[in-house]
Amino acid sequence: MLCWLLLAGGAGLQVAAWNHARVFLRFRPRGASAPIEALSVRDKLHVLFHGAPRSRPENRRLPEAVGLTAETVRFFAADGTGLGAWFVNAPGDKPPILFFHGYASSRSDLLDEAAMARNLGYPVMLVDFRGSGGSDGNNTTLGYLEALDVEAAAAWIRRRLPGRPACFLYGQSMGGAAVLRAVSVRGVAAGGVILEAVFDTMLNAVRNRFKAMGWPAFPAAESLVLWGGVQCGFNAFRHNPADYARSVAIPTLVLYGERDLRLTLRQARRVFDGLAGPRLMVEFPQAAHSSCLASDPARWRDVVGRFLAGETAP
Repeated sequence: MLCWLLLAGGAGLQVAAWNHARVFLRFRPRGASAPIEALSVRDKLHVLFHGAPRSRPENRRLPEAVGLTAETVRFFAADGTGLGAWFVNAPGDKPPILFFHGYASSRSDLLDEAAMARNLGYPVMLVDFRGSGGSDGNNTTLGYLEALDVEAAAAWIRRRLPGRPACFLYGQSMGGAAVLRAVSVRGVAAGGVILEAVFDTMLNAVRNRFKAMGWPAFPAAESLVLWGGVQCGFNAFRHNPADYARSVAIPTLVLYGERDLRLTLRQARRVFDGLAGPRLMVEFPQAAHSSCLASDPARWRDVVGRFLAGETAP
């Protein structure tokens, strides 16, 4: 009897993991989108076994809201996925900065960062990943196929601004994973990289989400990574920014929020320590798993401005 109960429990876990991965990776027009930490115990139980449906991310602000006059552009990734972006040029010869958002987000969520960079004199481009905003599809692969989107955006900006120095790539959370994979695996050339709240391994990212719910991560996290990878068509256990970092030899700035419940300092340092080139890590005491700029605009401007100008020392 005990054996049958264990088998049934194991099978139930795998079914729950499959369902969880399916709804996590596929956005729908309407769905719950409250942060995991804010859910009730009953809702957490429902999410644990059925997954947490999320609305397809849309752009809820326009560039005009932060004083930018942007051109809406469209281009295509190597696999044919259509991508939407906003581009704001700037006079002079400074390199452009490309901004890439996180999971269940869109380009509009990085408008404040883009406006600050534009005020520093840099051309900026904000890109919607596949499945978000003005881009095609309803699915996400948490940075894996999104690396193709980074590659396509970098190619577009080279064509648009052929005389400028190589672009900088700014990736927030999942966007950071996509940026690192684009540079490491796809060979995207960039003048530098800025990573904000980027996870070290796919498994740890999932474990952290379970811990944020107050639930044990093992063995559910392992099952979720397994079936999520199967549904996306790749080995998700090998989708690890800390591994990608080892072949990233360009200057890199890592931003970490000390109140981040989705990423530990140790995990952020694994990415930082693995980087092969000049590097700088800066911690923001008041930032959670969100915008470091929002927590301390003056410090963000100083740190990012100095890095863009070529400083990689504390």
